[in-house]
Parts: sequence; C-alpha cells; structure tokens
Amino acid sequence: MTKIAFVQRGPIECLGMMCISAYLKKFGHDVMLFIESEEKDLMGIVSDYKPDIIGFTVISGAHKWCLETAGKLKRDNNIIVFGGPHSTFFPDVINEKNVDVICIGEGEHAMLELADAFPDMEKISRIRNLFVKVDGTVVRNELREFIQDLDDMPYPDRELVYRYKILRENPRKIIMTNRGCPYSCTFCFNGGYRKLYANKGRYIRMRGKESIIGEINEIRSKYPLDSVFFSDDTLIIDKKWLIEMMKYYKEKVGLPFVCCCRADLVDEEIVMSLKDAGCLSVHFGIESGNETIRNMVLKKGVNDASIYEAARLLRKYGIKFKTYNILGLPGETIDNAFETIRMNAKIRTDYPWSSILVPYPKTELSEMMINRGLLDKDYCVDDIPTSFFNKKNPKKEDWPIINLQRLFFFGVKFPALIPLIRKLIYLPPNPLFTMMFFIGQTYSYKGSENTSWACTIKFGLKAIKTSFNED
Repeated sequence: MTKIAFVQRGPIECLGMMCISAYLKKFGHDVMLFIESEEKDLMGIVSDYKPDIIGFTVISGAHKWCLETAGKLKRDNNIIVFGGPHSTFFPDVINEKNVDVICIGEGEHAMLELADAFPDMEKISRIRNLFVKVDGTVVRNELREFIQDLDDMPYPDRELVYRYKILRENPRKIIMTNRGCPYSCTFCFNGGYRKLYANKGRYIRMRGKESIIGEINEIRSKYPLDSVFFSDDTLIIDKKWLIEMMKYYKEKVGLPFVCCCRADLVDEEIVMSLKDAGCLSVHFGIESGNETIRNMVLKKGVNDASIYEAARLLRKYGIKFKTYNILGLPGETIDNAFETIRMNAKIRTDYPWSSILVPYPKTELSEMMINRGLLDKDYCVDDIPTSFFNKKNPKKEDWPIINLQRLFFFGVKFPALIPLIRKLIYLPPNPLFTMMFFIGQTYSYKGSENTSWACTIKFGLKAIKTSFNED
C-alpha cells in the first residue's frame, strides 16, 4: 500500500482528483486530501501523515503556490507529482527543483501504476502519461489512450473531500456526466487537448444514465443534498442522450439541478425536457456582445440570434440563467464592451458574470495577440494573474476595463445606470468598486448555483482572500 496526499489551496471539489483517488483506493492504496485554507498547520498535518507521494492538481496562475508549497513538503523519501491542466500544457514544469513527476492528460491509470511501482523510480520512469525526473534527467513517456468506458470507473471519491465540513455541508453537490468538448474557442485549451490526444480514442465520452443516477443517490444516502450541479462544459451536447437522461433523473432523483449549455444548441424540446426534470438555472457563455469579436476573435461559433432565442426559450419555461462574459478582448473598444452589457440587459440575464481577459499561453488567442503585438513575444505562464478577476500590473489605460468589470453586474441589472457607469470607469480603481463587484458576484453565485446563504458567505470570504491576492 502506498500513501498518497493530495494538497490544494482552497475548498473546492476537484473532480479529477476525486476520480483518481477513487481509482487508487479501489486497488488498496491510502489517499488523503489536505486543504491549506482549512488547516491550522498544513505542513505539520501533511508531515504527520507521512505520504509516499504528494500530488497537486495544478491550474495555471496558481502554479506558483503549488511550487512554493511543494518545496516546503519535499523530503528525500517522498516524490512530488504535478497533474492538472498546467502540467499538461506546460510540461516544462518538470524541470522545477521540487517536482519529481508530472502527469499529462487523464490520470487514473498512470497514478495507479505510479502508486503500484513506488518507490522504484526505474519502473516509474516507464509509465505512460508521466514525465519523470531520474538522476537529473527527464524521461518523457507517450500518452496512453483515453478512458473510453466511463461507467467502468468508480464514482469520484466524495469521502476524500467531505471530511471538510465546508464542502460536506454544502447542500449543492457537483456531478460530471461526460468528458470532452468538441468546440475550439480560441481562449480555451480544448482545441489543444484534442490535438494532444489525436488518435488516442473517442474524445467525447458520455456516462450512462444508470451510473449517473446511482452516484447521485449514493451521495444522497450519505451527505446533505438539496440540489445537483452538472459541471460539464455542455450538458446538452447529445440531445437524444439528454432527453433520456432527464426522464430517468426525474423518476429516480427528482431534485432541482443546475447545468451549463451552449446557446446555439438550445431548442424548445431541450428546454422543456430540462424544465420537466427540475432545472433551476442554466449557464451559458456570451463572452462578447459584439458578434464579430465573439466569432472572429474568439471563434465561439454562436450568433446573436441564437443567444436571443435561447434566452427567450428559457424565460418562456421559467428557467433562470447565468451568462459568462469577458472584458478586455483584443480589438475591443469601450463601446464594444458596453455592447456586452447591453446584450445581457436586453436578454434580462438573471445572473450576469464577467471576467477580465487572461490570455493563457499556448492558446490560439494568446498566439494571435503575440502576432498582433498585443503581447510580448516572450509572454509566458508566469505573466498571468492568479485570478481572471485581476489584470496583472495594470496601467492607467487599463482602468476603464478594470472598473467596468467591477460594475458590470449593476450595468446589466440596472441599465439606466449605464450613462453614469460610462463616466465612473475612468476613475482610479478603488475599494468601493471592488465591494460592488463582490455584492454582484455573491448574488449571482447564490442564485445561479442554488447554494445556501451560509455556504455562499463562507466561500465568498475565502474567495475575497485569494482572488485579489497575487502570488
């Protein structure tokens, strides 16, 4: 038996890590999670556990915290493993001093083989999906095929995360029904992920309805559960599957739920099916209210008419909706940014959400911005902020976009304020605008994700501590 400690910064349910933990436990390994924000002495409690392997699910922007924490936890008798999207797309992180192994792509099978082989670094160095540092030399192994049958995998390990009260008592639990996204938005890694896994099996994989419902009812038998959040990028990606799933969900579960979709996939039959099954809220991306920017720059592939029609249908059947928006896009003027506010206001978005553009290196968008001279040629992952609510090292010319993002919610919900907001955005960023941002975010988070006020406040306070605190 190998002892594995996963370490993370804040209280979130990381489904990838939970899936890996369940698979490791199925084959007899010991796994624990330690969350820095929930522990008085993270280093002490991890040390007391005496892990053989310490794993981090690394998100770009938070990678600096992971590297710093790994350095504090590294011992001669353990190995540090980095996984997650940062490791997949920035594999040079293996060259960092305290990183011994990185896992590329899906991690269940690779992590099991790693745990089985520990501490034999010679065996570990031959495991597919892993880059392994052996005596200062990095061995880069090829990718294995995608996991094709998701129903053959154990349910994500809830016990791992629900030992923490803040996650256990949240009455809204997260469920994953599929893996893979067929779209190629320029700001996202999905296109790059598909290229990485070319000829490695079917990319879009759906779970069977029996597996999904079985997992939900198992959660309900053990933990508080008032509603479900289907966390997939697009729950409605397969219409036939969705309609069958919704009928089964209504019959076997019957709890309210929240899901994500794409506006151009929404039709009346889908909305009726969601409503009948108990859908409270749908989330979808607008990104920009300017159709040219949305489709020529971001390659979203969604026209204005689809957004207006999706909103109309959701309102017709009484389903509230949350919209995702990005400000500070390349080629965007202030007038374009206000187009985004006006579109959200026109469709009467229940829960408007906006971020400031963070062009992640190696995405099509960042390459385009480098070619246009909008980013330095040596722009790299260390240049991105911890949070997409921030703009790193802002200059005076950045003030209007920073302030508009802070006031976005109020412009959408109260369009009469738009002329005033047009004037306010040229002031220096200030605590009042930041406070107004958090008021809007809190309202949208609670409503769109159907959480309790207690959970909303707890998560909100922790977000305030980290979202505006650069590493």
